[in-house]
Amino acid sequence: MVPVTERILTIRFNADRSAGMRWAFKPHQSEVKIVPGETALAFYSATNPTDEPVTGISTYNVIPFDA
Repeated sequence: MVPVTERILTIRFNADRSAGMRWAFKPHQSEVKIVPGETALAFYSATNPTDEPVTGISTYNVIPFDA
């Protein structure tokens, strides 16, 4: 895919989690600006403050739906 340099997209990151999940979970950056066709990396930190192993699943969402 060829990048479309005249259309800049702002991608925002959040770190929602269920109320029962005691992790400290957050993105390293709140947003990145890219153009369609460009690739970028996003980094998150997760810390388990308990003595018990915990398994979590990461998902994403896209808003607006017609993006």
